[in-house]
Amino acid sequence: MYMRNTLILSLLFALVGGSCSNNSIKNIQQIETSKQAVSFGLPQNISENITLQKKTDYLKESTVNYQIVSIDPAKSNFDLHYQLPPQRLDEWQSQLKKQILVNAAYFDENFNPTGRFIYNNDDITTQNYSSNSAGTVIINNGKLEILNQSEYKKRAINPGEKVFQSFPFLIINSKAQLTEDSHQIARRTILAETDSQLLIIVVDQTAISLYNLMNVLLESDLHIKTALNLDGGQSTGMTIDTNSYQGEILSITPLPLVLSVSVL
Repeated sequence: MYMRNTLILSLLFALVGGSCSNNSIKNIQQIETSKQAVSFGLPQNISENITLQKKTDYLKESTVNYQIVSIDPAKSNFDLHYQLPPQRLDEWQSQLKKQILVNAAYFDENFNPTGRFIYNNDDITTQNYSSNSAGTVIINNGKLEILNQSEYKKRAINPGEKVFQSFPFLIINSKAQLTEDSHQIARRTILAETDSQLLIIVVDQTAISLYNLMNVLLESDLHIKTALNLDGGQSTGMTIDTNSYQGEILSITPLPLVLSVSVL
């Protein structure tokens, strides 16, 4: 999602969720091949150490449909990929051929990442998000950490680590982090953690505010400890390509950076 590279506008944009009309949501391309059908309900194994759940929850009078990819982080390799000009998500997948690809950090109208961004030892963006609601994702030798601001300030960045920031946190230590509803709805991409799993959560068919999504996740049976909002709206997208399942939720806008997962 395009974002101007100023902190105030960035924070406002993240909290309201960017621009994505209901008509745009209806026209989003979602493709699933017939290798293995995954219906709404219980999680289904789509590869060793990867499950996919298509879930329906209810909040007040609203129905929320979303997908959760659950990954064993101890048996997975995470990576961050960045290039200009940006590419459609299916083009990224054709190039990288990863089991999972998902959109990641915010970027401005010129497709430059906003917030701290380190890639291949190049400090591409040095400005940190200063809000306490911001989170930092660090990838080191295939392992992924999600840090809150307090943890990030104590953590030295080591050579070879890839770093991006996003906001806001919806959940920290199993507790709600948002106190009011902006009533701004959009597609959503969330990076979350339980006691043992890393979750990629995508809401693409139902536009929802961050506050309502936070409450859906807290009231669900997912037992989420940490949930960080990634870029959403027109950027939300995910591809899955395993031996038994293929599916893609295509972003509306091309993406300059994506997060990948490969099971070891």
